Formats: sequence, structure tokens, C-alpha cells
Amino acid sequence: MSCKKSVVPAPPVSHCVISDEELAGRRLFIVGDIHGCLDEFQTLLSEASVTADNTLVICCGDLVNKGPKSCETVAFIRSLGSHAIRSVRGNHDDEVGLLSDVSHYSRAGLRYCGALSS
Repeated sequence: MSCKKSVVPAPPVSHCVISDEELAGRRLFIVGDIHGCLDEFQTLLSEASVTADNTLVICCGDLVNKGPKSCETVAFIRSLGSHAIRSVRGNHDDEVGLLSDVSHYSRAGLRYCGALSS
């Protein structure tokens, strides 16, 4: 199978340093490979007592694919805002961004990701 791919532009900030002032005494909580498992991610945040006031969350890529709630995971992370959470793009996130034709999603095993472009 061959999928059409398009060029994904580089993010506006390719490298970010979190200053002491920005962290402002909050904890740094790093998590990777959420893979669309929103319920488990939210449980993890709850059990660690994470709030925007006490913690800055860093997601180390692979927010989507494999789990049942990829679109909802991205929407949840976006809703928290950059004061509360930051993320880098993982290889699964790249695959979603590179597929330009939605009809290829299901054949590429990315069935949950059709709505991520908005």
C-alpha cells in the first residue's frame, strides 16, 4: 500500500527552554506514549494530584493511535493550554500529520485520527 504524504511544516518553536520563572515553583511531570488512552492519562494526572497551579506536564510524543480516544486526547491536551502542558510530536503523531488523504487513515491503521487536522 502506498499513502499520499504531504510536507508538514516545522513548528513555530523548534526548541523551548522552560525558565525558572515560567515553572514558578511547580513540579515537572513528564509522560510519554499516551497513544489515545485518555481515560488512563486522566487517571494518572488525578492520582498524581496534577493541576495547572502545581505542575507543568510535558508529553513526550505519541499522543495518538493504538488507544480508543486519539482525537479526544488531543482535544483534552489542547484544552489545558500551554501554561499547564507542553508536548512534542512523536512518530505516531507525525504519521497522522503526514497523511493528506483521510481515506488512507483506516488502511494505515490510523482509524481514530481522521479528525485531528482541526
